[in-house]
Amino acid sequence: MRILGIDPGVATIGFGLIEADRTGARLLQYGVITTPAGLPLSNRLYQISQDMSQLLEQFMGEMEDIAQYCQFRGMAEADALEALRAGEVTAVLALNIYNQRVILRENFLPVLAGCLAGSLASVGGVLLLCRVFHVEEALTASLLPKSVTTAIAIGIAESGGGVGGIAAAAVIITGIIGTVFAPLFSKLFHITEPVAEGLAIGACSHALGTTRAMEIGPVQGAMSSIAICVCGIMTSILALFL
Repeated sequence: MRILGIDPGVATIGFGLIEADRTGARLLQYGVITTPAGLPLSNRLYQISQDMSQLLEQFMGEMEDIAQYCQFRGMAEADALEALRAGEVTAVLALNIYNQRVILRENFLPVLAGCLAGSLASVGGVLLLCRVFHVEEALTASLLPKSVTTAIAIGIAESGGGVGGIAAAAVIITGIIGTVFAPLFSKLFHITEPVAEGLAIGACSHALGTTRAMEIGPVQGAMSSIAICVCGIMTSILALFL
């Protein structure tokens, strides 16, 4: 059996891989994950999460025992590995929002209004285009939640008679488009306010867009993270009346 041990931290992360059997334990590999000095804590944790993901992928073959245990508990292997990464990603987004709490407090109502406008524009745009091109109801229901996270989108689509697979594909395509073209659209429409830019990215391209927003700036990343949550809730409510 191979075991990956991790010594957590916010600046330096140590890890070691050992192989244990009835004859004893042997060290196979060890190392550290480091972050540059002076890097903001939110960016530091984001970098650590990226490096940890690469480390887990590198040792994925040695993690069979974790996957088998999770399968015994009713989880698929992919779900088991995603569960290991989910905590890191959630912590990065939450800390980024916390660091910008003053700006969030000052712009609370505009943030809510922006998320509502983004949700209405997304849902309304899909409905309008589907009506114009006479798209069948099942496909319309599948495309409606394209701008929210996959887990929410699949639930909304299936509850409305749509297909979860199509909804997931629409979410991925929407996220990729937002990630690639977000900076271009910001320049094209002269969006220079960080709060507005972050909300726009998060409202239309969910988590994938948020990764680009975090690269643009800490305020944009925090506002995009908020938009993911708020727009998911608002889209779920809007779907009840459609």
